[in-house]
Amino acid sequence: SDQSVGASAKESSLNLDSPETEEEEIDPILLEIFKTEASEHICQLKDITQNLAQNLPTSIDSEIERAFHTLNGSSRSVYFSVISEIAAPMEKYAKALFEQKTELTPDILAFLNEATHLIENLLEGKPVEKEQQQTLLDNVQKSLESLPSTPPQTSPAPKSPATTTPPP
Repeated sequence: SDQSVGASAKESSLNLDSPETEEEEIDPILLEIFKTEASEHICQLKDITQNLAQNLPTSIDSEIERAFHTLNGSSRSVYFSVISEIAAPMEKYAKALFEQKTELTPDILAFLNEATHLIENLLEGKPVEKEQQQTLLDNVQKSLESLPSTPPQTSPAPKSPATTTPPP
């Protein structure tokens, strides 16, 4: 049938530097678009955090949350789940910081910078140690739980990668 021809053509053009398993078929063009756009969000995050660092004490606006939100959603759409594993909790963290008008500390900025750096490394195909990633996410979770007026339903965080965000 015509479908099998299309599938085999797609398989042969699969990107070898794709971080995911061979089971998922990723359109190489889509992956390149994702990498280009994700790199723009990384640059945006770096600019924002650098600006915030120069203006401490300050609080964040919704731009950081939006950047992590976009990285989370777009990485899932190309099966780049290693990025969404970092971007999803960081999106939640940035949203809480923004909604509660939390005054940024050097620690909070360090978490935002480290997450940005880890995602950038993953995009560039550099190895990221699982332990480093987990330590960051554990620290972010502790910081999130220590924020004043955090709604009780946020603890404890589910360890599964599944989220309950409705499709756009």
